[in-house]
Amino acid sequence: MAQIIPIIVVDGEQLKNVPGFVYLGTLLTSNNDCTPEIKRRINLASQTVRMLKSLWASSDLTTKTKLDLMTSCIFSRLLYAAKTWTIKVADKHRFLAYEMRCYRRILKISWRDRLSNVSIRQRLGSQQYRPEEVTVVWTHVEWTMIDW
Repeated sequence: MAQIIPIIVVDGEQLKNVPGFVYLGTLLTSNNDCTPEIKRRINLASQTVRMLKSLWASSDLTTKTKLDLMTSCIFSRLLYAAKTWTIKVADKHRFLAYEMRCYRRILKISWRDRLSNVSIRQRLGSQQYRPEEVTVVWTHVEWTMIDW
């Protein structure tokens, strides 16, 4: 069945039909797929990580302080509007991979060191930090995950 595209005219000018647009900081797509928005959010969070490059390399900051910065500056940007997403299994893996990449950066561990995610989390130990608002969103990510 062919999709009927409505023609909308405002003040004598026809509006364009676009496949997606950013509204209030969130990418809305014509097919309501959240994967492009999730990839976009990871990219935006990565830009923030690069802007704070000197902080991650600083020996003056404790690991806990770096984790607090990661939560407030990186995760908040990453998970903006996450409660509106429908998460696929591949999206969940993207999130978890990005989270581990952030932890590795804080601990100054290269992916070439071939350490498991479990050992990274063990190194963080009691310093591993997921404040309540991030935990709520991660829980939502797992609850709304669909097997596609």
